[in-house]
Amino acid sequence: MSGRISLDSYVLTENQIETLHRDGLVTLHDVLSEEEVAEIEEVFDKFMNREIHVPGKDFCDMSKPFGIPFEEWSIVNCMLPTRYHPPFQNNIFERLTSVIVKQFHPNIEMTKDYDQFLNKRPGKSDAVFAWHQDMGYWPNPKALGVEETATCYDFYD
Repeated sequence: MSGRISLDSYVLTENQIETLHRDGLVTLHDVLSEEEVAEIEEVFDKFMNREIHVPGKDFCDMSKPFGIPFEEWSIVNCMLPTRYHPPFQNNIFERLTSVIVKQFHPNIEMTKDYDQFLNKRPGKSDAVFAWHQDMGYWPNPKALGVEETATCYDFYD
């Protein structure tokens, strides 16, 4: 049995694990239910509507210089939502991605380092956030003390 098998369990196939190790990327389907997505979207909307305060540059537009009025932003970047809204800590996405990552790297103790929400506003031609490899601009693996990282994305429309 593979896929979502219980509230906090998602079982990978050997093929999915091999695909990640071979290609560096794997797409998983039906990780979250529609109800779970709705719960995350509720928190997301509170950040995007600025009902939950995020100070300074942790709430910014990734496509423009700092200081541009909010109404003109194209890519709203909310860094560290679980820091600024503690009830969102240990949410279903975090719990499931932890279970998934452990299957990809069973012999490595991995922990969450960072979380963020990105909102590419509709109708904004400069709202471009291309696929990229984070390790290219992160500190050297020796400085981080790790060789392996995992990035987990969930997309909503």
